[in-house]
Parts: sequence; C-alpha cells; structure tokens
Amino acid sequence: MPYTIAEARHRFSLWAACRAAQAGFAQGTREQFTGALNHCKIRIFLENTANHSATQRAFDQQHHRWVSSMRRFMMRRFRRKLSYGVAAKLISIYIKSFFILGGFEQTQLAQVAHPPIDSILLKGVDRVRATNLSSRYKWKKLTAPKYRALITKLRALHGEPAFWKIEEHWVP
Repeated sequence: MPYTIAEARHRFSLWAACRAAQAGFAQGTREQFTGALNHCKIRIFLENTANHSATQRAFDQQHHRWVSSMRRFMMRRFRRKLSYGVAAKLISIYIKSFFILGGFEQTQLAQVAHPPIDSILLKGVDRVRATNLSSRYKWKKLTAPKYRALITKLRALHGEPAFWKIEEHWVP
C-alpha cells in the first residue's frame, strides 16, 4: 500500500492519541510546550504563503531558530532545560499536523520539512535500510550537531523529494 496523506493522518492520529495518554513524562508540560511553540511564532511562519516555497537550506536555518527560541523560552520562563531533540520533535509534529496534514503536502516547504524523529521512525528505517540509526541516535538526547547529522543521513537514505514520506517506515 502506498504511503499517502490519508495513511499519514491515520498513523499520526493513532500516535497522538497514545501520546496524549502518556503526557507529563517529558521535559515539560503541555502548557509549557504550547507556550514555547507560540513563542517561536511557527504558526505565523506557516500561515505566510511566501514561506511555502522555502528551500531546504532556508527551512533548516528556520528550524534551528525555532528550536533555539523554544529552548531559551523554556529556560527563561520555566527554568527547564529542553533538549534539542525534544524541541525539534515538537516543531516537526506541529508542522506535520498543522501544515502537511492540513492540505499543504504538495508545497516546497512540506517537501523539505523534517519528519518527527523518534525511536519508532529510526527502528523502521533500520529495518528497511539495514542501518543502526536507532542505536546511534537517541532522539530525546540529540544535540544540534547530532540532529543535523541525523537529518542529513535520513535525507540521503530516503532519496525522494518529499522528505515527509520517510515516515512510511514509522508504524506505531
């Protein structure tokens, strides 16, 4: 079965429901994470159609700014450390649900956006591509350099313009 937007919505919905039941076991609360996402102004960026044609390089730079903004916000406002990997996943999930699954999957921005990185995705890629990414990269502990290295590896392994489709290896 091809990995379509409908299948992506279904898998994400399954995961989101499970994750909601596990809330409170991360590096912050729902309210703190919501505040951090609002603070970095990701919604404003995504709603601006001028950004829908972002290049891979421009997106990667913007992604790093969002992560940095969220991490500073969490420390200043709540005195909580937020790992690069956790902040990156929050951003990726937001982009996936708000933008990609919201009907913008054909835009250039959707093509270059990072998928949510977690152990399920990395183990799926390991299984299909005979890699050992899940043992080398622990998403909750990723630093900026390790995150960038992992994204580069995943893009090379995927080899398809629509980077979000690498999630065909993500099966909850």
